[in-house]
Amino acid sequence: MEERNGQEQNRERYLTVGRFRKLGKGYERCCGPTAITNLIMSLQDEKESPEEIFLSVARTGIRRGIYMNMDLFKRFGGTSNVLTEPYIKRCLKQHGVQAELHYLGRLTEERLQRALRRGSYLYLELLFHPKYGNHHVLCYGARPAKDGWLLRIADGWTQRPVEMSIEDLGRAYAIEVLHAETEEDRMTHEIEWLRFPQAENENPDQYDLYSYDATENVRAFHRTLETYAATPLVSLDGLAKAGGIGAVFVKDESGRFGLKAFKGLGGVYAMFRMICEQLELDPEQTDFAMLQQEPYKEKIKELVFATTTDGNHGKGVSWAAGLFGCKAYVFMPRGTVEVRAQAIRDAGSAEVAITDMTYDKCVAYTAKRAEKEGWLLIQDTSWEGYENVPQWIMLGYTTMIYEALAQMKEAGYEQPTHVFLQAGVGAMAGAVAASVMSAFPDKPPVISIVEPTEVACFYESARVADGEPHMATGNCTTIMAGLNCEMPCTLAWDIIKNCASYTFACSDTVTEHGMQLLADSATGETPVTAGESGAVTTGLVDLLLRDPQYQALRDEMGLNEKAVVLLINTEGDTDPDDYRRVMDMARRNQL
Repeated sequence: MEERNGQEQNRERYLTVGRFRKLGKGYERCCGPTAITNLIMSLQDEKESPEEIFLSVARTGIRRGIYMNMDLFKRFGGTSNVLTEPYIKRCLKQHGVQAELHYLGRLTEERLQRALRRGSYLYLELLFHPKYGNHHVLCYGARPAKDGWLLRIADGWTQRPVEMSIEDLGRAYAIEVLHAETEEDRMTHEIEWLRFPQAENENPDQYDLYSYDATENVRAFHRTLETYAATPLVSLDGLAKAGGIGAVFVKDESGRFGLKAFKGLGGVYAMFRMICEQLELDPEQTDFAMLQQEPYKEKIKELVFATTTDGNHGKGVSWAAGLFGCKAYVFMPRGTVEVRAQAIRDAGSAEVAITDMTYDKCVAYTAKRAEKEGWLLIQDTSWEGYENVPQWIMLGYTTMIYEALAQMKEAGYEQPTHVFLQAGVGAMAGAVAASVMSAFPDKPPVISIVEPTEVACFYESARVADGEPHMATGNCTTIMAGLNCEMPCTLAWDIIKNCASYTFACSDTVTEHGMQLLADSATGETPVTAGESGAVTTGLVDLLLRDPQYQALRDEMGLNEKAVVLLINTEGDTDPDDYRRVMDMARRNQL
């Protein structure tokens, strides 16, 4: 009985937890994140700010394509219970809360009492209440009253605890908390890794296409662009010293072509090759200036390109279309934040649409739409029968790695011993891996592929170990939007399976750690602005070097005082709001 009273007092204390200011129009037009935020804050005892938790929860809803708009659902007679079990559990998991969810359907007194006896929290659908409106709320307890049970509600919108009758409420989930992890608990689950199955390479000449000599024509084309300039190679001296290795370099692509990402290198080169093909021109005898003259300029205006993107590739295509004076259509998967779509529009001449499809389904849709409309498909992943264009995109990326290798030599280092490459579909990783294998055939570096935990298709392919590419098995939820791809590019897979040694799957906290490290001037010569997809390798390397639990793996990989590590920051702050969130989190931790 005393234990039960303690539980009731504990719930009562939580009734006032989780109240916070409204966060603008986007917050006022949605529901669900508020209630989940209240629960997380209750269990965490306010270790994180309410704004930080709310934004994390809201972004998860956006990326899963189930973020709710009150104005829309009012037209259909009530809120839609689309904030489903996987979404709620994912939100809780991101903040270290393990829970079981039980869908109760329409709430009744019997279901209410059964849930409360289990000590569950209740996530409730609030129907057109005359005072409190229509949204989702969190219940921490109830009491019998004359006309039925009254539920004790904690809701961020009301700014205070209230009581409501069951008749005011719709459907419900019972949330049974199993464990609320500490920050130390969460650190132990950040990284998973596998060795790539080693098999004899049946195509040892596959790297020749990416050799320095073979790609000179790519670099020559890039040099004809007015905005071309080599991006900096930054030495992370502080990270290397703290980790006990020889050197760490990061190739900083945040300033490439003013696009905040490296992707323009591949997009513009592939578009150049496609234009040459359409106009029957020899690409080795053609440059950008020639295409700006008649009769070619007028013919190029008639061309229409199309692609799917999660952000940076589409921005590169839009920018390239603007340079050449043609049209482009860009389709984006569900969960894309509007700021990324607008950045694509601002970069060049593309029309952009955010769909309700996953990335891979969006790719298939764009391919069919392009065939129907007579558009030119410029996609950065390959499949059977579609390989030339993604091959040109990958070749475009080689300019970046050969810049980096030249800059390393200028700094006194002949070659990297270790290269960590983030992968979505893997086009960049495949191109860079093939280039370094071609550059150092006698002493190739140790190559590692890095992906988000919840969408790790190369990791899954290595786990299955049958030599074929496989689809990721996670829930495709990550802040690393540029890496949120479920299936490897076949061209990239054919390279990576033959030369990569390790594959890592990392939680979002790893890339947040990397973003904070790169922004800290103590880590290297100059601060580096790194986005979510750009910083994951930096966060991973720092954890590998300094966390005692990875000592055996460090020794196996040869990460010692002679190691020279090369990383690529593939993007800057392409989602400025999320970048500010991560930086604010770092500042609070320093207080």
